[in-house]
Amino acid sequence: MQIDTLEPGCVRIRLTAEEANAYHLRADRMEESDPAVRRFLREMLREAALHTDVLSHAGQLLAQAYTGRDGSITLYLTALGGADTAREPMIFRFSGADEAVSALLGLFSCHCRRILSTSLFRMRGRFYAAVRAVSDENAVAGFLSEFGEPAGRGALRLAFLQEHAEPVILDNAMDVVTYYFS
Repeated sequence: MQIDTLEPGCVRIRLTAEEANAYHLRADRMEESDPAVRRFLREMLREAALHTDVLSHAGQLLAQAYTGRDGSITLYLTALGGADTAREPMIFRFSGADEAVSALLGLFSCHCRRILSTSLFRMRGRFYAAVRAVSDENAVAGFLSEFGEPAGRGALRLAFLQEHAEPVILDNAMDVVTYYFS
């Protein structure tokens, strides 16, 4: 097991396939209601506390688990804090599906630990991604701007898309696109 502090309020825990098997875990079926997953998360929080104090005053935590092709599991624990966690969604417009898929694949590769949710919509031949970041919104926005253009932000803009655009993937677009296209 390898534990690293990536930035203030974010810890990465890497487990080999053997270590993941010892906990009876498979990332493709990790549900928070599963007792094995709950025991695993409690133990990982204890392990992280032994190695770093980054999460000691965190309050709410976002736990994100990703599996490697070899069965390894990478777990990101991100402190959400208080009112700061209800960040507005950032909306980006892409000229086509290729640009949207490329943006979401790159977002996963470079910024997955900073993302709370992603939704993908289609309207009038263009694709729109609604992205909620838990940290470093400027880095996420800068990255997405390499593939598309900002098309607004906030709950009102998201509500417009939800009402007038065709939903392609809701809430976990980055994960779904990465699963099918990487």
